[in-house]
Amino acid sequence: MAQFMQQQLMLCEARDRGSSKCRLNHEIVALLGSNIRIGSFLKIQSDQCSFLCSVWPTRNLQNAILIDPIMMCDRTPQRCTNSPYDFNVFNRKLSIPCTGISLIESSPAEWVKIVIIMSKKQLKKRSSVSDDAIQKLIHYLLLDKVVTIGTVMDCQHWPISKQTMKYIEIVEVEPSSKFALVNGQTKILISSCVRLPSQVERINIGGLDSVGSMLKDLAKVNFQHCHEFKKLGLPCVKAVMLHGPSGVGKTLLVRKLAQDLDTALVRLNGADIYAAYEGESEKNLQKYFDKACQIARKECCILFIDEVDALCPGQDNDSENASEEYQVVSLLASLLEEVKRENLLFIIGATNRPEAISPCLYGPCKFEQEIYIGIPNVSQRESILQLYTRDLHLDADVNLVDLAEMSCGYVGADLKLLCKEAMFMGLERMGKTTATIDQESCQLCAKDFINAIHRIVPSSRRAAIGTVELKKISWDDIGGLENIKLKIQQAIEWPLKYPQAFARLGLPRPRGVLLFGPPGCSKTTLVRAAASSCHVTFLSLSGAQLYSPYIGDSERAIRQAFLQARTSSPCILFLDEIDTIVSRRLKNSKNSVQDRVLSTLLNEMDGISTARSYHATPEKKMKETEPTLSNVKDESKPLATAISSTKKSNYQIDDGVIVVCATNRPDMLDDALLRPGRMDRIIYVPPPERDERLKILKVHTRCMPLESNVDLATIADTTNMYSGADLENVCREAAMEAMRHNGVSVEKVNNQNFIQAARIINASLSIPQLNEYEKFCQHKLHTK
Repeated sequence: MAQFMQQQLMLCEARDRGSSKCRLNHEIVALLGSNIRIGSFLKIQSDQCSFLCSVWPTRNLQNAILIDPIMMCDRTPQRCTNSPYDFNVFNRKLSIPCTGISLIESSPAEWVKIVIIMSKKQLKKRSSVSDDAIQKLIHYLLLDKVVTIGTVMDCQHWPISKQTMKYIEIVEVEPSSKFALVNGQTKILISSCVRLPSQVERINIGGLDSVGSMLKDLAKVNFQHCHEFKKLGLPCVKAVMLHGPSGVGKTLLVRKLAQDLDTALVRLNGADIYAAYEGESEKNLQKYFDKACQIARKECCILFIDEVDALCPGQDNDSENASEEYQVVSLLASLLEEVKRENLLFIIGATNRPEAISPCLYGPCKFEQEIYIGIPNVSQRESILQLYTRDLHLDADVNLVDLAEMSCGYVGADLKLLCKEAMFMGLERMGKTTATIDQESCQLCAKDFINAIHRIVPSSRRAAIGTVELKKISWDDIGGLENIKLKIQQAIEWPLKYPQAFARLGLPRPRGVLLFGPPGCSKTTLVRAAASSCHVTFLSLSGAQLYSPYIGDSERAIRQAFLQARTSSPCILFLDEIDTIVSRRLKNSKNSVQDRVLSTLLNEMDGISTARSYHATPEKKMKETEPTLSNVKDESKPLATAISSTKKSNYQIDDGVIVVCATNRPDMLDDALLRPGRMDRIIYVPPPERDERLKILKVHTRCMPLESNVDLATIADTTNMYSGADLENVCREAAMEAMRHNGVSVEKVNNQNFIQAARIINASLSIPQLNEYEKFCQHKLHTK
């Protein structure tokens, strides 16, 4: 066989298609021996399969064999990614290497048993053609051809068979010799007629199993049990509305549903309906429904209306084409009512702005049910990442669980873009270009994904109010305040990390947490550290972002911020300087802006807890890690450890929103905001004591070169009534003092520089100011 290894197999000319001929030059014929003749049968082998053909000569063809690949056998599925009945083995290549050629010795076949492979359309018309006619046709196609068990013949090159069948597969031959020749006396036996396996690439989705199962059940009931429901006087759900953030996978879910149920899919894009001339938009809409109904009279069909909000805007629409849009909305509503008699038609709408759709499209015989697809949680993001990285060559340090934690707020489209960006980062790191990509050599490490996360902004946070870039802050970056850290961890971290413990004890998640204390005592930094530790979305709002000179804009900004927080849940919504946003209501106030903003804020906070709640199943409760101070402070243990244990239990994780407020004027806040049920935890952040001041100084000087004479303990003793911000300013001023006295080439900071800095920086706190906070603590007894 070695003498044939240099030969290349090429597709034959058009005149030889369907003849199962192979054309060889004289050199190859000489190598095969003297027994070969014109018309002799050969078995030509390649790395994917073997071809059965008859010999014909050719000239002026060096190191190549022209072959008609209609008779195929010995196919190797693991070495070929195509369907078992896909004859496109060349895959757009000019040639494939030949691995061997052998002469075939055959005997006449008495009978041949076959399986006919048909398309879906051909299989439906099978009853209109008699078995005798098909047997004669197949005998004509196989006449004077050699076959063996497992041989597949392509029947699409003859007009006489193209409309009847796709392929023929030989399943049994008599006599049972290696190869048999079909002649005029050979009988053709039909074993069965099967449908051609789909060659369309299967659609895979991650993180949408529950929603996909719900949608599939609704479609199956509509397709298979519609008559039973009508007998009971209960009409099936004919139309469903999918809504959720952009990029979450609504369109992909519908395509997956149509593929799994093997149904026809008619897609209607809302923006493509409208035309320039009057009445043409209604005609376009009618055409799509007529097409779907025509298909539904023969087989199951799904009509998918994408971007329904662009097709049917709400009643507050004041555009120039408002009258035309109202006519389209009315027509769509009437069409939804008319198609209810089509048993095999199922309608699915999709939108990312459900509030912008006309209300007349909801109700019986219209869009009867709504299904919300939210932003994926940690386990769903892990499933999506596994899907998109299955073909990538990942380094051992890549942990998809950690990446899922870090990608909070990312939807499926964002995660796909994240993997692409990580691929480009890996190529850039290795100095490769897209022209030299090799799957084995292009190995992605964890740093590539982390850099990609810093570049990719989640679609849920783009142009969103309150979105900030959260820099990672650990609890060790905050000096002292150990008791306050524990309280904040219990109020913010524990509900997110240990939902089972809260559910088992019947303890609801805190809706709001208020931090109050003197300015500069690390209230904002504590909240950022909690958000960094939990790996959740962090939104921050201030009065400057909310207030607007236009009536109603401030209330709308509050509602938008809470909607954004729920969409990006789990989320910490931080309202800094809450006293500037909402303040105490006065008796003689007349519909002030702050009163309306306060009312909106209270309503939104009351609505958070009703969105999701804990549900615990008493059976099969599994052992979980109890929250203690030791394991909460252990940041080496990722959040996914707690979440993975949650997946093993029967508890439902609460992916909610925690509102955290900070103020240095708690006396200015309204009592309705401070009551339990809204602000469940009110935590006083006091100024640092002597030991805490020493820890703060050590934190801010750990990257600063110090002389051996620097005594931070003495500095901590002399900085009474200094806040954390004051101490940070002292360290900064000490470094500047060293540069002023010793020049910019100074290498270390000495103790005298700190003493001089403490004289320059005055304490920002006072005893009367702290007494006011103590009075507030005594007034709010539940905060002690």
